[in-house]
Amino acid sequence: MADAALYVVTSDEARNGKTLFARLLTEYLILAQKNPVLFDAGWPQQGLKDRWPERTFPVDFQKVQGQMALFDRILSMPVRTGVVDLSWRDLPAFMAQSEDIRFKEEAAARGYRLVLFYVIGAQAQSRLAGERIAATKLFREVHYLRAALLKRAGMEITAQPELIVPQLSAGVMQRIDRPTFSIGDFLKGRKQGLNYLEAKELDGFLDTVMGAIDGIVSRHF
Repeated sequence: MADAALYVVTSDEARNGKTLFARLLTEYLILAQKNPVLFDAGWPQQGLKDRWPERTFPVDFQKVQGQMALFDRILSMPVRTGVVDLSWRDLPAFMAQSEDIRFKEEAAARGYRLVLFYVIGAQAQSRLAGERIAATKLFREVHYLRAALLKRAGMEITAQPELIVPQLSAGVMQRIDRPTFSIGDFLKGRKQGLNYLEAKELDGFLDTVMGAIDGIVSRHF
């Protein structure tokens, strides 16, 4: 049987589209009928839990009990596709705990493929921080995302390509952030109040991002 993928979406900076990407990844997995389980470690702001409470385990990673609860849940539940939305402030603790409990080996033994989606932030050293995570070999795959507004530093060397995420206008972002707005329903043809130009903008955005997700994630099925 093929491994079940556990996708960790994180960054070393706040407010750079990480949770939006985790949401889009989740929408893709639901549409692909993979029935993902979600771990929302964005405490106290938990966007995944607010949108999918029935499939989300909230995690307070600021407490040791919360940290261990995440790993215990993953390693004890029936193996299934999962998404972890991991806050930038909790990334160091996640990496340290993963090493302490030999999470890579334990997850592999359970049948998980660990995959990282790392959102590059505005600071010049953000990509380097992601490369350091990749060097630990915790994750079988590491994929980098960069907002279209953020340009590479002149001397930055990128051995691995990046997914460039287009910028959405503030109006469209405000609309799709509504708890009742479903990306999945939009992809099925329901505009949910978007006008023609807004729908066209979102269509173009999703064509790029969801297409990139499909190119990566479909190989894990």
